[in-house]
Amino acid sequence: MSCDSAGLTGIPPVFSAIRGDLGLLHPEWDGLGELWQEFVRKWLTAETTLAKAGRRIMGAKELLLTDLPTALTQWGTAQITKTEFNADVITEEFGPEMLKWWDGLGLKQGQGADHLLDLAWCRNGTAGIVMLVLGMRWWADYSGAGKQWTRVLTEMTRMWELISAAPSL
Repeated sequence: MSCDSAGLTGIPPVFSAIRGDLGLLHPEWDGLGELWQEFVRKWLTAETTLAKAGRRIMGAKELLLTDLPTALTQWGTAQITKTEFNADVITEEFGPEMLKWWDGLGLKQGQGADHLLDLAWCRNGTAGIVMLVLGMRWWADYSGAGKQWTRVLTEMTRMWELISAAPSL
């Protein structure tokens, strides 16, 4: 995984069609800044770790049972069912919804990776942790990348590190 003028390289082929949406291509890659770039690099490592561990891909019914923000659930369902996603569901309220969801997880500093691995969305593939990357991108685009966004981005970056180093994987 490296960076060039085209953005982040080394992305698994399953994500080729959504690289731009994820903010992995130039000029968005450059414009989103160093914190974003570190966040995405660490996501890619966690994604690879989950894929190598052979974790089962999430199905549509399982996704609907998660408490992810509605727009992410609809996007993930569209990926699973190979249907078109209606981006009109993403509004300026997405950021506050994402913040409420993230804070509602009750993740604590020092909690191990096993707790994370038990969460239904902690999977690889298009209906997995990549949805959180997309969610953070939408939050920045639709609600602004303020202090809360930066805090959550930093916390998620630490989460990627925990997943990547999980002894049970």
